[in-house]
Amino acid sequence: MQVSIDNIGVIIAYVAPGAIAILGATFVSLNVRSLIGGDHGLSLGNALLFLLASLIAGLFADAVTNLVIEPIHHCTGVVQATWSYAEMTEHRFPQFEGIVQNLFRYHQFYANTFTCVLIAYIASFRRRSRWWRPRLLDLGVLALLVTAWLSSRVALEDAELALQQLLNNHETEAAKHDVQSVPTTKTTTR
Repeated sequence: MQVSIDNIGVIIAYVAPGAIAILGATFVSLNVRSLIGGDHGLSLGNALLFLLASLIAGLFADAVTNLVIEPIHHCTGVVQATWSYAEMTEHRFPQFEGIVQNLFRYHQFYANTFTCVLIAYIASFRRRSRWWRPRLLDLGVLALLVTAWLSSRVALEDAELALQQLLNNHETEAAKHDVQSVPTTKTTTR
């Protein structure tokens, strides 16, 4: 697969956050640590396995996004656009793809990053001593989690609003077309 503007959204939404989870898994598993190079450096085969593992971890993080994060955002005020794929006409689909690539993929990135950073942070506790004390790194992780959560919410809100506007504009244009196409008849009086 060649990286292009058409598939960069997959890297942004899944692979980048998944890499965070895989790096977090190095705190728990020596096998994962050796996968990304360990003490011997990174080989081409390990790099490909790392990319595949990152994609898989990112897809599982997206499942958490769909099952947990998005419903929380919708329950706390982000209005969900009501639509169906049947409404995606030939003229609307490019605009829909634009909304997905330019708005929704960023929501996925932020939400998936939130999930993966949280997983990596929890995994890091395994390497810490029993008596946990907050450190500057912990405050940085907390700031990253809050930023990712809020950014996810804003990006989802923008995507939902754009989708609803796309649907509303099409309905308005269809209504105008229906009004213009209604034949007018002249009534004559005798």
